[in-house]
Amino acid sequence: RHYESLHEPSKRLYHDPYAQHMYLGSFVQRWLGEGGTRWLYRVCGFEGILDMLSIRTRWIDDEIMKVANDGKEKQQLIILGAGYDTRGFRLNVQPAFECVWEVDQTEVQTKKIRNLRQIKDDVCIQERIDSCFVRFIG
Repeated sequence: RHYESLHEPSKRLYHDPYAQHMYLGSFVQRWLGEGGTRWLYRVCGFEGILDMLSIRTRWIDDEIMKVANDGKEKQQLIILGAGYDTRGFRLNVQPAFECVWEVDQTEVQTKKIRNLRQIKDDVCIQERIDSCFVRFIG
């Protein structure tokens, strides 16, 4: 999601202003820029992965927004395996959904909430997103 935000605004499929704060290596991606990041992925044998991830993210966003804007009554949006995705914060899904739940491992959700609190004072975690901490057993 950070990669897509490196594009010029008119060329982005979406914008995630929080993505760069979710991982330590984001400064390298900012330094490389959109073109340098694409080059690095290509020489490492991952050509096409950036496009696939961006298209997938846009499709999921569009599907959520279709439901959010369909005029039908709904109560909650549940994001399973939310990871460091900030979809619940960057999409305007409230008040269409009374509650947005993110379900993931305790360590992941704790780090994500900590990062969000550090970067933006007006991101009120409790009011926008409810976290459900789980322990996956494999």
